[in-house]
Amino acid sequence: MKKLIYIFTFTFLLSSFANSQPVIWSEGFESLDSASLPVGWSRYNNSPEDTIEPNWNWTVRSVGTSLPGLSTSTAVAHTGNKSIGISWYMGQSSGVSDGWLVTSRLQNVPADALFSFWVTGGSPSYSDSVSIWISTTGNQPSDFLSGTGARYDNILFPVGSVYGNFEQYFVTLSGYTGQNIYVGFRYNMNTQVDGYFVQVDDVEYQGTVGITQIGTVIPDKFALNQNYPNPFNPGTKISFDLARSSNVKLTVFNSVGQKVMNIFEGNRPAGSYIATFDGSSLSSGVYFYRLETDYYTETKKMQLIK
Repeated sequence: MKKLIYIFTFTFLLSSFANSQPVIWSEGFESLDSASLPVGWSRYNNSPEDTIEPNWNWTVRSVGTSLPGLSTSTAVAHTGNKSIGISWYMGQSSGVSDGWLVTSRLQNVPADALFSFWVTGGSPSYSDSVSIWISTTGNQPSDFLSGTGARYDNILFPVGSVYGNFEQYFVTLSGYTGQNIYVGFRYNMNTQVDGYFVQVDDVEYQGTVGITQIGTVIPDKFALNQNYPNPFNPGTKISFDLARSSNVKLTVFNSVGQKVMNIFEGNRPAGSYIATFDGSSLSSGVYFYRLETDYYTETKKMQLIK
């Protein structure tokens, strides 16, 4: 079977650039179980199968967990104890698998944005592949496959691949500066001849966004202020003061402690700052935002009402 494969080779220079970027959010799947996905993420079965078991599609698993349709391999992770993966078995009846894993919306993409992940697939006897797609309209498979969507890359794991050997890939997003987008992982295989098990771990979205310095006066103390407006729909402003230069991490969590977004993570000089948080992709409810510095940490509550 012939395939058109478009694979990017990433240089040391690109890796060094990625490591220097502030982290907007990262996902290692460690706080999730097999019945859940990260906040705002979704999965879809776009294959001809009438019915599939949920865990045949993209599912979070602990290392050592058994895998659908496989008797000789168990789940692995790049780091930690968990990753998210999809089995060839979701196409075992029709011979075609088409499972989608879609991130939460990446809002107001910065000019230096970079999306990265670690992935493994294939085996000594079977090939695998996973393609990366970008949509500017919605998170459904039809949005990615329409004229407003685009395939960024197709990653092939040929016959003879070492199962569990993770490799890192990067998606440059400079072409989407200022837009709101979704990134999709698509597992689309002819399972009559190919397919094994693909696993993704340590997804990271980086870029210089999130906070803007306001004024020139250096504050005399550290402070995290109440967001305004509050309640809000869908956007709100969060301001804070740094009395001296410090590492800064501004993070939003939902009511059960799951991280929703890293608004900013990096070093900033003393000054007053303001950040914009957009809750368009979230449901109504109570959320918490936390400021962590080298000298001061504080958490405040805010409410999203739609």
